[in-house]
Amino acid sequence: MMKATASSASYKRQTKIEPTEVSAGIYLLFGEINTDSIRDACSWILSENIADNPPDVLNLIINSPGGSLCDAFALISIMNSSAIPIRTVGLGEVASAGLIIAMAGTKGLRCIAPNTSIMSHNFSTTESGTYDELKRSMTVLDKTSEMVIAHYVKYTGLNKEDVKSKLVTHKDIYLSPKQAVSLGLFDKVSNL
Repeated sequence: MMKATASSASYKRQTKIEPTEVSAGIYLLFGEINTDSIRDACSWILSENIADNPPDVLNLIINSPGGSLCDAFALISIMNSSAIPIRTVGLGEVASAGLIIAMAGTKGLRCIAPNTSIMSHNFSTTESGTYDELKRSMTVLDKTSEMVIAHYVKYTGLNKEDVKSKLVTHKDIYLSPKQAVSLGLFDKVSNL
């Protein structure tokens, strides 16, 4: 079974920190992006959307080296279905799948803290199997690559060629918060 992941080099040395709901309208998504962390974040967004007195804005605070692209896109689907605008705040480290989530906040409400490490790159995966299985996997990988590029185009406003040359390359691209804003990944540099 294939599982594409997006993670920074620091992923291997991190300790798992469970995401935590702080209070109504605020959620901390810290650590690896995986099924468990995304399940909790999705549950929080859905619960806030059906609450009797929902907040005006949901604040998703992200500090993540990355993880599973499939899980990241599951959370993004829930974010896109939220009737409540979602403010994303990147702090600490926002990399790979964590960055893909952070840029998917409501336009105008995507913030990055001034001391944040930001990293973008193409996803990676490991595959094994027969020649025919690997050929089929390449079809899936090509579609995943197209989905990632389309996501960057949608949320940054850059064209496909600029996304490929500036953000989704074969190497890790490290950005300052100001560079991330200028490329359309975030709307402003701001402390909480």
